[in-house]
Amino acid sequence: MNENKIKLFGKFIPEYRDRHILADFTRDFFAMDTFMVGTLERIGTVYFQPVIVCHSKYAWRGLNTSKIPINAIQTLNNEVIPFIEEHNIPIKTILT
Repeated sequence: MNENKIKLFGKFIPEYRDRHILADFTRDFFAMDTFMVGTLERIGTVYFQPVIVCHSKYAWRGLNTSKIPINAIQTLNNEVIPFIEEHNIPIKTILT
């Protein structure tokens, strides 16, 4: 989306302009998404899967070659869950 469209959305849709996630504690809210990074020769399309703790803005990442749900679960199991368990932080909500 270009800058003009972003301004237009913000003008007519206050929720878009004022978008943010409020989390009072680290465990309250984790956000996870998938973005296409690009295409690599001989590999294909590459996707970036960030996981962010909305309270502290701490983040993990995953890079995969497909958008299938098991890759998102792998990112959680390999990167996020071990760290969370090590620091005794319970997860309350994950937004995907």
